[in-house]
Amino acid sequence: MRALWTAMVAVGLIVWVPGCPRRPAPSMTPSPPPAKVSSPGKAVVTQSPAPAGFEWTENPSVAMVPDLPLKGVLNGNPFEAKSVLITTNIERKLCHVSIRDEALASDTALLMGGTGVDIDLPSAAHVGQIVVKSMDQDGDGGACYYYQEHGGGAPLRVDAPWAVALSIGEGDAGTYDPNGEVVQVTGHFRGKLAICFDDRDPESDHPLPEPSWLAGTFDAKVQYREAPTPAAAPSE
Repeated sequence: MRALWTAMVAVGLIVWVPGCPRRPAPSMTPSPPPAKVSSPGKAVVTQSPAPAGFEWTENPSVAMVPDLPLKGVLNGNPFEAKSVLITTNIERKLCHVSIRDEALASDTALLMGGTGVDIDLPSAAHVGQIVVKSMDQDGDGGACYYYQEHGGGAPLRVDAPWAVALSIGEGDAGTYDPNGEVVQVTGHFRGKLAICFDDRDPESDHPLPEPSWLAGTFDAKVQYREAPTPAAAPSE
């Protein structure tokens, strides 16, 4: 059974309806190009305590997210979010969330490379939006993965079973200026986010001491990579 996105427009709620569970082993690919490679080698393991009130789980909820800045552990290493960027009309996805451990170089830059998490959502971000997906639900229409730097080469893209709880509580996407630059930062959104990955691989030569996760609050810039598509005129 395919999992479907179910949207309740009145409250901005998006949930995944469970389908057949897909629990593939974590895969790691360099980006770019998207070719599979072996394990990146032994990670520098430094434990990072979870924020108060949060523990890794296969079923995160918005209520679990602490009122603390977004942080966690990726591939066995501590991670602290320095930039969160919500882009629209990028590769024709409606909403792409990039989380990185470095500052955004400029308002027209993309958050690419380095260590961080990317989320693809099949709906535009808006205040009141809630997105919840458990680990055993399919991500049909959405995706979540992370990048891990290793040995000075291209960052590895790690795809593993994932779960997410996202809530946008305040902010404004702003208005795109058709007479301005093509790439524009138009507004920002504040909210809460928890992401959990089941990236433990018992067959690895260097298994992770704990699965990867992020949890906390964020203040994301809203960026258009191109002019938004005009809404279709209502039929008469």
